[in-house]
Amino acid sequence: MTIHRAGLLPPLIGSTQAVAMPRLPNALHGMQLIWQRWCTRFTPGGRVCPLQTHYQGMQSVRAVAIIAVMSVVSGCGIVPKKVTPEQTAASTRFYPGKTAAELKAASEKTLTLLVPDRMKLDERENDVRARYNYSYAQTRIGYVGNTTSFFTDHGIGVTWYEVVFTEEAGGTRARLAYLNRGDLTKNLINPEITALHNSFRSDIPMTGRTSVEDFTLFHDRVEYLVGLRSAWAPCPTTNVTERTFMEFCDRTGLKNDAP
Repeated sequence: MTIHRAGLLPPLIGSTQAVAMPRLPNALHGMQLIWQRWCTRFTPGGRVCPLQTHYQGMQSVRAVAIIAVMSVVSGCGIVPKKVTPEQTAASTRFYPGKTAAELKAASEKTLTLLVPDRMKLDERENDVRARYNYSYAQTRIGYVGNTTSFFTDHGIGVTWYEVVFTEEAGGTRARLAYLNRGDLTKNLINPEITALHNSFRSDIPMTGRTSVEDFTLFHDRVEYLVGLRSAWAPCPTTNVTERTFMEFCDRTGLKNDAP
């Protein structure tokens, strides 16, 4: 099981008192520690964890349940999300009275403002291709003897962006696509992986992990830069543990400067 980025698990909400739960043998103890945090989050005020209530005489059932919970937390065995009509619709926006050249300049500025000193742009005539390279850490849970240990691996990540423009009667339509990838540093001995991180991508596919909120934020900002919106669209002020993760706001190292 892997938890991407140290500290990804949300902070406890309500009571900070851990729910008392019997120790599980072997590697399941590490899962128990994480489940205690999540159980406390969803049972504020120190109430008894629902899973603990059914523990009496059902340790094997409880172990299976915790494994299932940890699979959800770590991403193990999750079926890839399908692209929804809402995602497809949000990725594209029509800009009345605007040319492809105007939208290209505004799109490049919007992406650059995410992280001005590290956003890389490919020099293109009719579309926009960009990438953001960053470093990250991920924590693994291990069990050695009778001790549960947490190990930190380091890696590098990249997010690719592509904006394509189609001029139509009365204006121009812009379509945003983005894709993220992460690799552990130890795997960078493979030159193909290193080259991939240093490349630009075209024809980026839509995936179920893309966010309607990201698409909306991007297009709102472009609208502001071309004079179709009166105010710059900021990132949400709520903690990421209380809403959908946004590539444009929550990815490691982003600055999200305003123009």
